[in-house]
Amino acid sequence: FQIKCHEYFPYDSNGISVIIRKKTCFEYYDRSEMLITQEKYGLKRKIDHFFFKKWPDHGCPKDPAHLINFIRKIRSYRLSSYSPTVIHCSAGVGRTGTFIALDIIMQRLKYEFKMNIYETVKKLRFQRMKMVQTIEQYTFLYESAYELVHRNIKKQIFDENKLIFPHKGVIMTTMYNSEERNNENV
Repeated sequence: FQIKCHEYFPYDSNGISVIIRKKTCFEYYDRSEMLITQEKYGLKRKIDHFFFKKWPDHGCPKDPAHLINFIRKIRSYRLSSYSPTVIHCSAGVGRTGTFIALDIIMQRLKYEFKMNIYETVKKLRFQRMKMVQTIEQYTFLYESAYELVHRNIKKQIFDENKLIFPHKGVIMTTMYNSEERNNENV
């Protein structure tokens, strides 16, 4: 048995109680709503805890879309909260670094329409060594970026088609008439 990280909550409560108010399990992650109370002073904190279940130590999730959707879900909860987000794994560099790098890449693509995976990882490693710990995790960032770009292209095509297809008859008639004129000139 190997200890992977420090206990979230100490065995001796020291006047602190932790109550899991609600736990929701999804295919690849769990979400727990917790209430932490410091009983002596009556201080209370609501914690939203997200646990990504399908990510092996030193490895990567099987499907980049799962982690992309997970990050988006966490971001949607952050919009309604003023609390900071804490990301961690056992060593705090491999999966944590990959998660943070992908979140940065997603935001850069969304707002700046560009990304640089190498520079993103380099800057993270300047702040904490070994961020994105394995070549598999580094490669996973490229696979995830491909998924993001591919998904955005599909969405753009779908959005454009929603605009085009109501006018499909006009477009087809125009194209047909244009071809007829070209054939007459031959």
